[in-house]
Amino acid sequence: TRSKLSIGVVCPYNAQVTAIQEKVGKACRRNDYFSVKVKSVDGFQGAEEDIITISTVRSNGAGTVGFLSNLRRTNVALTRAKHCLWIVGNGTTLFNSNSVWQKIVKDTRDRGCFLMPLMRRSC
Repeated sequence: TRSKLSIGVVCPYNAQVTAIQEKVGKACRRNDYFSVKVKSVDGFQGAEEDIITISTVRSNGAGTVGFLSNLRRTNVALTRAKHCLWIVGNGTTLFNSNSVWQKIVKDTRDRGCFLMPLMRRSC
């Protein structure tokens, strides 16, 4: 479309927002093709971006998802994307959460949209 894409990274915790902003920072500030905004869930309320990546952070066998167990905040995170949504997280933790995240993991698996990371091989 030759228009600048807007990319948003949604994080449940402010400390994670800061850490990701530091990593993304200078690399994406002056780009003619896309802009990147990294904000908390509350910071994205009422806003939309072309592409959204949600970082779900938690990783544990108990299915404890912390802040993401709040359905209203989860709804905000899931509805910010205009065209493309990526959810980054531990599938086992999300599936074991006995929450809407369990249904999301099941749906992505059923549709063939669930991706497992490639493990690096050691030399």
